[in-house]
Amino acid sequence: MKKTPFSRIVVVSAAVALALLAVRCSCDSDGIHHFDGWNQDTPGDWPEGYDVPQPDVQPDTPVDFPITDTLTEEQICGEEEFNIQHVTPDMLIVLDRSNSMYYNSFWDPTRNAVVSISTTYQDTILFGLMVFPSLSCMNGVTGECEPGRTPNVPVALNNGSAISSALSSMTTCGGTPIAETLQQAHAYLMGLADTNPKYVLLATDGAPNCNTGLNGMTCRCTCTNPALCSLCSEYNVNCLDDTRTYDAIDAMYLDRIRTFVVGMSTAAVEWGDVLGQAAERGGTEQFYPAEDPSQLQTAFEAITGMVATCEFDLNPSDAADPNQVNFYFDGTVVPRDPTNTNGWNWVDEDTIAFYGAPCDQIMSASVGTISAKYGCPTIII
Repeated sequence: MKKTPFSRIVVVSAAVALALLAVRCSCDSDGIHHFDGWNQDTPGDWPEGYDVPQPDVQPDTPVDFPITDTLTEEQICGEEEFNIQHVTPDMLIVLDRSNSMYYNSFWDPTRNAVVSISTTYQDTILFGLMVFPSLSCMNGVTGECEPGRTPNVPVALNNGSAISSALSSMTTCGGTPIAETLQQAHAYLMGLADTNPKYVLLATDGAPNCNTGLNGMTCRCTCTNPALCSLCSEYNVNCLDDTRTYDAIDAMYLDRIRTFVVGMSTAAVEWGDVLGQAAERGGTEQFYPAEDPSQLQTAFEAITGMVATCEFDLNPSDAADPNQVNFYFDGTVVPRDPTNTNGWNWVDEDTIAFYGAPCDQIMSASVGTISAKYGCPTIII
């Protein structure tokens, strides 16, 4: 944004000045013209036959002319409206629907929590859903390690109903092909035409597996309950597939896609080291444990609360001065707050963010119209 001042210059013309000095003429009964109130020092300059009176004021005494038409602030600085665009992030929920989600009694609470957040924040976050294994999975028959390849619900605003519908009849199946599913999620998000910030929310109750290239005799086995799954020495797809998973998350991070991780049920304890590493590599520092269903909703709300933004991209004229910009909620000005506490402030030369009560109004959708104008000095708290 170029920092060229924008202002309106008020010019008072010579004609206006002369009008303010208008001379009043009157004719007395003697037929001689008299010019009342005019101070003329050189009578010889006047035409013959004119009676020049003595000055009413001393020559060095200033004459005050009252100004009755006062210019308003808006007339002086010349405001002009410009467009602003709310920064809405893309969030793809990558959801574990492996059989352990059923055995651990987490499938129904997880579906409810996903529907809740995707409905609550559907105005401020573009949600999408991708489950793993894919819907081609049939227990004991085929597809138990088939990753999610395309979103079950593509990323979009107002997706709460679509996500609810997709999950309503879905059941659990198969293993935990996290690495390949994240690779597909990466490709999908990079293929979106928008420039929004992008996030993946990985929610799982286990550790990644389904890599047939690992040695079942030496690997770390994700099967910890032989009554429910086969040991790795018998079925190597149950080997921990952590390296490929980290690589997939690293690749997304390089493309500015951050990964949040929720570890549900026993995964929060048994696989905390793996999930913690995944979150750290994904740029979100630590994973969110949910050891029981009551903690699941809290974890999801904490993540979506961090992702939903009060940021706006600006599209002003090149002549806009960043010190002459103001923002309005339903016509009422919101002051700039350099402390980022309760107003708006610059994030960079093209982006501003609202903080405190104004941000709360945006998040609660209690603001009807947000507008912007430049050309008048910025109002600061």
